[in-house]
Amino acid sequence: MAESKLWLHVRGFDEGLYFDGVASSTNWVSNEFNILTLYNNGSHVHCDLAGSSYFVNCQFRGGTWYIGTNQKVIGRGTVKLTLAGTAAIEEVLIDGPQMGIDGASAGVGHAIFVLATLGSTSNLTTVFFRNARIETYGAFTNTPALINVPSATGFASFNIDLLSASGIDDANIVSPDLKRIFVTLRDISNRPTGGANLVRRFEGAKFFPIQAEGRITVPGVVLYDSATGGYAAPSPFLTNGVTARTSRANGDGQLLVSSSGQAVGHIYKKANTTQAAFLSFLNGSRPVTVVCFDASGGVLSGTTPYYAKGSNGQSIVRTGATVDEFSTNWLWIHPSVASFFVGASGWIGAAIIEGIDFEQGFAAPMLRQRDFETDVSRLCYSANMESYLPLGATIERNGFSGYRNTFLLKTTLSTASQSGATTIDVVNATGIASGDRIGIEIDTVIIGAERQWHNTTVNGAPVGNTVTLAAVLPAPAASGRAVRLNRWVTR
Repeated sequence: MAESKLWLHVRGFDEGLYFDGVASSTNWVSNEFNILTLYNNGSHVHCDLAGSSYFVNCQFRGGTWYIGTNQKVIGRGTVKLTLAGTAAIEEVLIDGPQMGIDGASAGVGHAIFVLATLGSTSNLTTVFFRNARIETYGAFTNTPALINVPSATGFASFNIDLLSASGIDDANIVSPDLKRIFVTLRDISNRPTGGANLVRRFEGAKFFPIQAEGRITVPGVVLYDSATGGYAAPSPFLTNGVTARTSRANGDGQLLVSSSGQAVGHIYKKANTTQAAFLSFLNGSRPVTVVCFDASGGVLSGTTPYYAKGSNGQSIVRTGATVDEFSTNWLWIHPSVASFFVGASGWIGAAIIEGIDFEQGFAAPMLRQRDFETDVSRLCYSANMESYLPLGATIERNGFSGYRNTFLLKTTLSTASQSGATTIDVVNATGIASGDRIGIEIDTVIIGAERQWHNTTVNGAPVGNTVTLAAVLPAPAASGRAVRLNRWVTR
């Protein structure tokens, strides 16, 4: 078939629309199937292809796609794909389906959207659902899968745009190889609540990083503490990329890092650990890092089962802890997970890390676990002035205390300094004392026009306008580079 247009009504078959490319190599190209009703079929559409068969650039438009009770065909999906040989399915559009599924119909391996057994050597399988509406009825004996891919030889991409998803209390995405399967989920309903199945929206404020008294912090989390020799955050907050030299706050709420291995976020606890948690990120596809914990707080690792899933995501070890990392617009958490950390991340080279926000759907409510975080009320105060990174405030890890800023100096280098220098010459050294916190902007670029800062203390009183550093410059700094000083006292 090529460039044909059919109006279809199919009711009451184990295989509703069956495209047979097994008996002989058969091709379907650029066809339009206008759906009146697909009703009580085991699988509404089944593309069963082998040999050199292919199903390319075909469209299914509109119609009612309903599966009622007692349609318990094992291993089926609303759309079922079975590929072998060199068979290919590409650029298939399912536009505006009105989908209904009764819970009593969910058999073993049931998939709400697609069940795909991809045994073909074809490199790519692509199916698009656009303007889809889903409504479920009754209780599901088995947890339904949105996408179920029992096996995959080649790569597959399934893109799902939802106008609404009503009544789905629990859902899954099943695949043995998340490196090969790309699933994109979007709620495009434009409703204020994010969809009929929405449980809660979690707003992600920017982190507004702060450096003071040898620490780099964001509200609730200490990222770096020079007094302890490095990373002071609790282990769930993976902060291997934060160092006193390579991180800085640029004053607009973003955390800017130059070295890799950084994730900042929060821990959430599931109210019902027998259900999965499904999150959709409001600000599109982005790097996300996840750490999963059992009921005792132990880190869950491994891939049997996958504890967290996202687009093209797999479990990987980072900074001594097993984490799941994705660049994704959705996140699925396994029912056996009691609590989990989810954060924005920057894993490779220079990165800007911003706040993370998401909507929770298809699951029981969850709560943020603030017991693992420092209360933001423990922020100290200072005058509203610029320090070199950029406000005078700090968060203490153990108990409440703080500092206040008693001296601030903004100046520049009067002459260039080389890597390894123990002294610098500044335009203005008035008021500088031994022990003052000092930051020197060096020539090395972090990202874009932003430059790295060398953060240390003043070693002894200046001689004229020459300042001795406690730690040598790690890189050259040209004449005119910014220098910032602060003096802190215990509050």
